[in-house]
Amino acid sequence: MESKLKCQLEDARRDVMMASETHADTDRFTISPIGLEFLLITLLRNVHDHPFYSETNQKLDVVRHCRDKSTALRFAAVRDPRRRRFLEISALEEETEALRIIFEVQIRTVKAYDQVLSPDFFPKDTTDRVDLGHRKDMYGLEKRHLDAQIQSLAEDGKTLEILQRILTATRHDMKQMIEVLDEGHGKAIRVFTFVTLFFLPLSFVTSFFGMNTTDVRELDRDQGIFWSSAVPLTLAVSSLALVFGYKWDTVTALFFKAFKIQDSSRVFEELENDLLSQLGADNARTSCKTGLSSTSKPGISSRFGFESRWKGKPWEKRIPERFKGLEGV
Repeated sequence: MESKLKCQLEDARRDVMMASETHADTDRFTISPIGLEFLLITLLRNVHDHPFYSETNQKLDVVRHCRDKSTALRFAAVRDPRRRRFLEISALEEETEALRIIFEVQIRTVKAYDQVLSPDFFPKDTTDRVDLGHRKDMYGLEKRHLDAQIQSLAEDGKTLEILQRILTATRHDMKQMIEVLDEGHGKAIRVFTFVTLFFLPLSFVTSFFGMNTTDVRELDRDQGIFWSSAVPLTLAVSSLALVFGYKWDTVTALFFKAFKIQDSSRVFEELENDLLSQLGADNARTSCKTGLSSTSKPGISSRFGFESRWKGKPWEKRIPERFKGLEGV
């Protein structure tokens, strides 16, 4: 009678434990013995996966929080680049680096705990066989949870490392945009400096023409001479300053195009093509006479011919190398 009651209680406990499972999951459902070691593993996983705010008792996903902050900072850096955002980026970089180090310490802690719980860690000569067998029975479930915890910590650490690279790229991009904006501000400063230096010597002239000329030595002039000379001069100088500050590159390009003045870089490219074409013709004639291919020793023939013609030309500037593209990006 007592044994039947125990069996019914065990069945009832099993039904309660499996109440939330489907019929398909019951075939794979197993009951394994657990101890304080497994409870400690569960506690470590809960501390890592479900941290809480100390004041509001709300859950906080640290990695997701850093990812959201990084996305917001990158969006703000692209839309509104400012120097004070460098401080925010640096603070977030320090925070992600600290979290990544904490995750590495947690991984080492879990691995050390796994090593301690392993049945191979205990010396077989001094350990009771019953205790060793009991440890082997419980270690299978503990091992699966420890491996899952290590994998979760490694993924979070890798995510933080990617966020650090994104923050570094954001810092670099914002620095470039600020430099471009500073270049525009430099043009504006140059314009105002030009206007100031131009109008400063004219202060005497403006003061002179601003006087009531009808009362000075009975001149036949009135206030209109001031406005007829000051307004056109002011508009002309302001227009020249704005053109000099913001459209000077376009003006110089139109000037070169109108007078057919070639840029120095294009001149050097044409000279280089001329020299290379002459070197190719000479190498072809030499190869026909000697019966050797000009490509057999390209370094000696081309270098000798290039130096001989280089010394005979009137220009003595170095021909720049052609652009080969960005390397190592």
